[in-house]
Amino acid sequence: MAAFHEAQRLGADGIEFDVQQCSDGALVVIHDLTLDRTTNGSGLIAQTTSNHVASLDAGSWHSERFAGQRVPRLAEVLELDGLDFELELKGYGRTFLQSVLACVAEHEAFGRIEFTSSNVPLLGLLKEQLPEAQVGFFSQPKHPSLTDEAFEHYIVGVASTAPFDVAHVNAEFVSTSIVERLHGLGMAAHANDAMTAEDVQRARDAGADKLSANDVEMARSVADRTTPR
Repeated sequence: MAAFHEAQRLGADGIEFDVQQCSDGALVVIHDLTLDRTTNGSGLIAQTTSNHVASLDAGSWHSERFAGQRVPRLAEVLELDGLDFELELKGYGRTFLQSVLACVAEHEAFGRIEFTSSNVPLLGLLKEQLPEAQVGFFSQPKHPSLTDEAFEHYIVGVASTAPFDVAHVNAEFVSTSIVERLHGLGMAAHANDAMTAEDVQRARDAGADKLSANDVEMARSVADRTTPR
């Protein structure tokens, strides 16, 4: 939660986070499928109770400044005001999906959420059950063997068969042509993983609708001093 509050303080319009389900059905916000890397616990989250997850230190791995930070529940994150959410589904099955949708509905947050996942069948099920939901799909970064033309062919080809609303294109490789063709398909273009000021500027110049970056201060400074196309 400290990271989310800091992102908002620095001027982020939204935050991205991953949602998983504990063994007792509780929904928690954590990146890895296991507890080992970012907490002082261990094991698969799906096989761990929410009470145990809540007892763990989820901040010390990053810095002693954040010792005692806990793994938040989805409900806690959805209570943040003034932010949009990119909610990545990292669970499996219909029960998991229904639990997430119920929590989002309880917090009246559908209008602020874009759902994403590497689990494309789950996204398809979500869109089938809730056509009005904003759903985005991930594309792969540009492989060194691909020309710019071939990469664009791949992006637009995948997008043309995806029944979703947003296409994620790595900010290092996004272009005006890609964005315009996505718009022609009725999709928004999300320039993801902007690592440098050049990436942010490229996304702005290309006309991307959304931009995500780890360095909020850098991205905000570039956005504030330039005018999007």
